[in-house]
Amino acid sequence: RPVWQLASLVENIERLQVDKDRQPGDVAREQADGRLCERHREKLHYYCQDDGKLLCVMCRESREHRPHSAVLVEKAAQPHREKILNHLSTLRRDRDKIQGLQAKGEADILTALKKLQDQRQDIVAEFEQSHQFLRERERHLLDQLSKLEQELTEGREKYKTKGVAELARLALLISELEGKAQQPAAELMQVS
Repeated sequence: RPVWQLASLVENIERLQVDKDRQPGDVAREQADGRLCERHREKLHYYCQDDGKLLCVMCRESREHRPHSAVLVEKAAQPHREKILNHLSTLRRDRDKIQGLQAKGEADILTALKKLQDQRQDIVAEFEQSHQFLRERERHLLDQLSKLEQELTEGREKYKTKGVAELARLALLISELEGKAQQPAAELMQVS
C-alpha cells in the first residue's frame, strides 16, 4: 500500500519551495477555490463517497473518514465526465444538424430568390415587348387618323369652295328672279 503520509510530506516540502515564489494571495485563492484542504493546507486527492467531500491524504487517514469509502478524485469524477462528454456529443450532433438545416434552408431560399429574379426579368421583358407592340400599333393608328383628318380637311375645303361658288350662283339667280318678280305684269308676261 502506498505511503500517503510520506507522499504528503514530500508535497508539503515542495509546496514550501513553491510558496516562497508565490504571492501572498495565491494560497488564500487556492483555498477559496477548494484546491487545498482548509485544515491541513494540502492538495485534495480523494473524494469521500459517504460525505460527498473532497479530502486530502491526512483527512483520508483520519478517524472520521478512514471507515468511509473514498476514491481518487479523478476516479470519482470519471462518471460525471462521461455524462458531460455524452451531453457534449449530443449537443454537438444537434448543433451540426441545426447548422445543416440552416445551410439547406439558406440554399433553398437563395434558389427561390433566383427563381423570383428570373420571373421578374421574364415579366419585365414580356411587358416591354407588349409595350413595344402597343407603341407601334398606336403610331400606326395615329398615322391613319392623321391621314383621315387631312383627307377630311381637304374635302371640307373643296366642299366649302364648291358651296361658296354654288351660293354665289344661287344668290345671283335669286337676285335675278327677285328683279323679275318686281317687274310689271306686262313685262313679266313677255317671253323673250
